[in-house]
Amino acid sequence: MKAKNGGIGMSEEEVKNFIFRYMPCYELYGQSVDDPDGKGMIPASLKLVMDEERKVVDVLYPKENTADTEIQ
Repeated sequence: MKAKNGGIGMSEEEVKNFIFRYMPCYELYGQSVDDPDGKGMIPASLKLVMDEERKVVDVLYPKENTADTEIQ
């Protein structure tokens, strides 16, 4: 892959390692990550919304965020 683009980017092994590490999170959080209202967030989560300059512009908590909420 890197040989085709002038040596820029990750090697095939680095890509595989990246996917191996990050895919479980994508599968765990799924659609809740993309939901602008935070619906579907797991109880023990926190979502930071950032602008184009990576400044935090909003903080979302799950709708059922209470002191006695348990992680399932």
